[in-house]
Amino acid sequence: MSGPCGGPPPLPVVERAPASAGGPSRSGGASRSGGQGLLGAVAAFGLSGAPALRARVDTPLEDGAWEALLGAARGERLTGALVAAVEAGAFPVSPSQEAELFETHLEAVCRVLSLERTLLEVCARFQAAGIDHRVLKGAAVAHLDYVPSSMRTYADVDLLVRGDQIDAAIALLGGEGWERQYPEPRPGFTGRFGKGMSLVRDGGPEIDLHRVLADGPFGQRVEPELLFAGGERFVLGGRELRGLGRTERLLHACYHACLGGVPARLWTLRDVAQLGSAPDLDADAVVALAARWGAQIVVARAVRSAWAVLGLEVEPGAEPGLLAWAQSYRATSREERWLAPYLVAGWYPGQAVAAVAGIRGARAKLAYVAGLAFPQRSYVAGRDTSRVARWRRGARVFGQGWRLRPVAGSGGEESRVE
Repeated sequence: MSGPCGGPPPLPVVERAPASAGGPSRSGGASRSGGQGLLGAVAAFGLSGAPALRARVDTPLEDGAWEALLGAARGERLTGALVAAVEAGAFPVSPSQEAELFETHLEAVCRVLSLERTLLEVCARFQAAGIDHRVLKGAAVAHLDYVPSSMRTYADVDLLVRGDQIDAAIALLGGEGWERQYPEPRPGFTGRFGKGMSLVRDGGPEIDLHRVLADGPFGQRVEPELLFAGGERFVLGGRELRGLGRTERLLHACYHACLGGVPARLWTLRDVAQLGSAPDLDADAVVALAARWGAQIVVARAVRSAWAVLGLEVEPGAEPGLLAWAQSYRATSREERWLAPYLVAGWYPGQAVAAVAGIRGARAKLAYVAGLAFPQRSYVAGRDTSRVARWRRGARVFGQGWRLRPVAGSGGEESRVE
């Protein structure tokens, strides 16, 4: 498959379905198809070019449709956006619906406050122990990119830690009752090659310690030292914390939207649009860093999907700089090959095998393969019946991975073997 003039194939675009000619609706329609679903319009509320909610709902929804929408908003962490729309008078609700919405959002905010208490405690422990760290994802994006921060709720604590300090961080938290969710293939493997490690504690939230921003080949191309080179500060509970810089935050949002699940969650696409449409964004810096990490396809697909799925209208010739670049970008065959394993739902083994291509240096590649081919017993338990069975499974995954390609016209939401 090739593009015009024999060049690389164009990126599939998520095409938006034509708007219904039936006018405003009271039936809800939580479908996300083509960005025309009501929930997608809620997710886009407040962004430039967002669909007009009043054109879709001019009276309170019927009870069944309202319950469906509220449940979907809760699952997509969009109660903050729905509250903002209601408070602005853009989304009509009955008194009982308003009360139910505010109660639901209050529950989400209370969970966030509990997470923030944990975040502050962990950051204080890390600082005292000399463990360098950055706040990632929900907490950082909420406080640095959303006004009010309560509009962006989240479900766990995410922190970036240097690879050579991740074992010390895990040991420190282990002394306070936190346990690894999964063993690593070999001691030191996570600190050198892994995306990170999740820790859990009875009665507590999940803490995700990250070394890089993604699994698979795209994660291996990230240079962790650049993530610690700068950063942006914010104050939480009277303590100064530091997140990634805006460029790196946007790339992380794109990684999460494009590589984090099929299909992308609406709140991840909202993050991409929220950061990507900022008037003072340095789009050239974003593109340059994406190119350095071999992630142009990730950023281009995430940006295009965000504008399409959220239904953001843009006047021809007036596209934000990053969107204009994304619309014109053409992926290479290598990028498509790297991306394909991420687009098969739950296919982590394919990402793990594909990661070899992203690792720099022959010795590092061999160390990575050896760690996965000859792991410690605790890692194999529950995954394979024997080492030989593991090798056979790896060979099958390797063969499948080289034949996978994104489905043209799918919007990058699935892959198939060609």
